[in-house]
Amino acid sequence: MTRPAFAATLHDPDGRMVAPAHAAGEALQRLYRSTHVVATPQTDARLITLLRAAGAAVSTGADRRIGVGRRQAILDAVQAGAGTVHYCDFDRLLHWLRVAPAELYAVLDQLTAPRTFDYLILGRTAAAFATHPRVQRETETVTNHAFSAWFGQPADVGAGSCGVTAHGAALIARHSHEPTNATDAEWPAIVQCLAPGRVRYRATEGLSFETADYYPAEIAQAGGESQWREQVYERPEMWLQRLELSHNSVRAMLSAAQRLGRASLAPRHG
Repeated sequence: MTRPAFAATLHDPDGRMVAPAHAAGEALQRLYRSTHVVATPQTDARLITLLRAAGAAVSTGADRRIGVGRRQAILDAVQAGAGTVHYCDFDRLLHWLRVAPAELYAVLDQLTAPRTFDYLILGRTAAAFATHPRVQRETETVTNHAFSAWFGQPADVGAGSCGVTAHGAALIARHSHEPTNATDAEWPAIVQCLAPGRVRYRATEGLSFETADYYPAEIAQAGGESQWREQVYERPEMWLQRLELSHNSVRAMLSAAQRLGRASLAPRHG
């Protein structure tokens, strides 16, 4: 069976992911038919060189609008011949490979097997969700409640990962307009509206909180991860940022549904 392609966005100006990416290079080549990364121009050149040496197709012309980069990444994968794409924010994939590799392999098997879906939302188990800072949990709970009410079943849509077929990617290419990472909610809404019943959901352990992986020196300086989290995440500016993302996510979902004629009712499954 043909393996899925991997697509990701990447912003790492400080080179924090160089070492873990080096360790993951062989796994990327083994697990995926191809790798397509859309990186910001500010991303550390060492990381770009490393990925290209591992066979990845890396575009460095992206701006900081993650929604734009995400669309480009999955389209690059499809245009290279992929029938199915696993999208995952790059830092999250490195974390997933480290903490739950067997689960990741099972997800890729699901994407490789004969499919009854065009879009697979990859969310988090309750335990994985609970590992995130309070500001993420509380604001993303609001997003998830709103999306689940529209979708008709519980789903966590804020984890930055999905599986999408070439057909689903084509629908997204035509109808996705969101410039932010609220595409997490917009994309499944688009596919569900245009291909009812072709969106599925899977909760994972490996999409647990990843950011701390890349800040060991700062965590040590703060006196531990709890103190570091307090310093970084318990700030009004961070709450505003996360509230805006929740707002954008619900808005993007409803905007897609209104454009595509499914705003007034939860979609049917089956």
